[in-house]
Amino acid sequence: GGSGLSALFSAAIGGPDGMAKAMASKSKYSSEAKAVSLDRSKQALERLEKKDAAAAAVEGMDKVRARAFKCETCGKLSERPDVDCRDQGHRIRSVDATRRFFECAASGCNERTSVLNNQFPPPCRKCGGAGWKKCGAGPRQKQGGSMTGDGPGLITALSEHTSWRTRQAVSAQQDFL
Repeated sequence: GGSGLSALFSAAIGGPDGMAKAMASKSKYSSEAKAVSLDRSKQALERLEKKDAAAAAVEGMDKVRARAFKCETCGKLSERPDVDCRDQGHRIRSVDATRRFFECAASGCNERTSVLNNQFPPPCRKCGGAGWKKCGAGPRQKQGGSMTGDGPGLITALSEHTSWRTRQAVSAQQDFL
């Protein structure tokens, strides 16, 4: 079985010396592979920059226009038609509303919520606190800064990705040979 295949493979590449030569040689397509890899990295960077710009724009908005549902019988205003009102046969209509965004003011909590029109947020679901401060509509920034510049973010992620790819390629070559 395996020893005959190994001998055939060894003869095809020229024995132990051929193996060493094959390991030391450079692919004739390496420059094209580097160009493709660089192009993919640039495309990934552009996509992440667009995402970061969109997130920054959304983070600056503390209120947005939204569709809401108002029960004309009991006056409830909610994001979805109220099930109880519907079951009781109340008249529900779609209205334009303003969604405002808040973050819990308790130290270390950072729970976020939104409310419609001039409603005040209910107590925090996470810590039970009643203090709220206005915040933007976008997701909370993770520690380490944004992806495009004021922290390790993208540069670290891209360098780790590149070195991981390089390790995978070397490993695959070694497995093949």
